[in-house]
Amino acid sequence: MLEKNTKQVNAMIARIFMRCSAVILVMVACSLFGIFEFGRIYTGIVLIAGLVTTISPSLLIRVLPDRMMKYYMLIMAAVFIGILGVNDHIGIYISYVLVPLLSCLYFELDFVVKTGIFSYAIMAGSLYCGSFYKYEVLYLGMPRMHIFIAYLLGFTIEYLIAAAVFYNLVKRARSMMEKCYSAEEENRMKSRVLSSVSHEIRTPMNAILGMAEVAMRKDMSPQLKKDIGIIRSSAEGLLGLIDGLLDYSRVE
Repeated sequence: MLEKNTKQVNAMIARIFMRCSAVILVMVACSLFGIFEFGRIYTGIVLIAGLVTTISPSLLIRVLPDRMMKYYMLIMAAVFIGILGVNDHIGIYISYVLVPLLSCLYFELDFVVKTGIFSYAIMAGSLYCGSFYKYEVLYLGMPRMHIFIAYLLGFTIEYLIAAAVFYNLVKRARSMMEKCYSAEEENRMKSRVLSSVSHEIRTPMNAILGMAEVAMRKDMSPQLKKDIGIIRSSAEGLLGLIDGLLDYSRVE
């Protein structure tokens, strides 16, 4: 069940990333035409890292195993968001929870935790690199490390709240999926037992009908012939019920 879901989610995220290539190109074009400024070096980094992040999943999904593919896509996305977060044109105020949010689609609690820890580390590194020049203008005279710690504490509180929500959502969804799967498996087991029992009963019923048919051809008293006729008609009715049960089990 989860293996099938992993394959489907991988394909969906790869398609989403592929469409994001256009967004990357628009961002770079806006920087080059001065609509907003990344800086020439940073613009090149965004272009290369962005296109690798968005295009490579569609190419590698045919080669890499599904389990490795999901780690590759979300790690690349987290790193790219961290690169964007270094420059304040694309902040990390919302985007740093994107990767943990995507990880929820796989319905794997350990994967959500691992992805959350990695995304938090990327966010902290991005915030640290950005604090070299971003915040000293606003907080003149305050040591850069103090600025970094203050911002990191704020982001950590927000991140923990988001992580707790994501974790509990996946836990609840996983529990509902397991209950649903258990109910479906129980129904399938009932259908298999019903089909097996119906087949086992059908064999002796055919024998009863056959022997009743043979007996009806012999000379016998009218009362005995009537009794055998009742046996035959009852067996035919029971056989019809068995056929109905078999048809029902096939539908199930």
